[in-house]
Amino acid sequence: LKCSGAGPVMASGTPFWLFNVCFTGYLLPILLLIAFPSSGWPALLPWPLDLTSFSIEVGWTLGFTTGISVSLRLILRKLDWKQGSKSWARHLDDWARSAYLHVGLASIGGLHARPATFWILVAAYTAGYAVLFEMMRTVDLSINARVVGNMKGLWVLVVSTLVLAVVVIRHLSFAFAIGADRGQTFAFWLFAVLCAHGGLCWLPPPTTRMPASVHLHHWYWAFLACHFPVFDSLLSQVAQALFMGVYLHGLACFGLETIFYE
Repeated sequence: LKCSGAGPVMASGTPFWLFNVCFTGYLLPILLLIAFPSSGWPALLPWPLDLTSFSIEVGWTLGFTTGISVSLRLILRKLDWKQGSKSWARHLDDWARSAYLHVGLASIGGLHARPATFWILVAAYTAGYAVLFEMMRTVDLSINARVVGNMKGLWVLVVSTLVLAVVVIRHLSFAFAIGADRGQTFAFWLFAVLCAHGGLCWLPPPTTRMPASVHLHHWYWAFLACHFPVFDSLLSQVAQALFMGVYLHGLACFGLETIFYE
């Protein structure tokens, strides 16, 4: 499963306008669901109550995420598309750590309550993100201070952030529609996640230590985002599938990379 990513470029010579067409198509289902919302207010996905059925869902989640990760690496290696080189030990380490994350998503993220069609969406969004990622192979899409001088990367970041913000605001309205206490709880956790990460990014180091810079890999921000679309609505289901696809691409291709660097 090793791949250096140094093979012939297949899609990275794509014109930027064509990338934007594909990028728009990738986001189109969410944009349509935001523009034309369904009537009524959705409920929160139920918390798992039956241990047996929840164990089955956890097993399915672990099996699916493992299968799609292995399949994606094999397909990308065949196409000579970009992915990181990972040793067998790194594969095992990523699987062990991600298994814990996936059990959390199956419960806190409500994956246990999603229908079978949800996983078809996850597979489609994982494949779609792989295509977009290869199209931008020569563009630095890192989420850090350098993106300001990178117009293509900045454009992708701004559009993605705007869509993500609208999705989060829509889900915030879902939570408050259920009740003030649910809305306040949802808002608190959202605010806590943002403040915790912002605080870590700006935390000054001890005088005897080198300062750290942050690099938010796409597996990380997408994994965090998976925890918020937890409502029984089509918008929530599609948004969570998209975030899962982005997260699984990062996990499979590059692993659970660190986000702070000296």
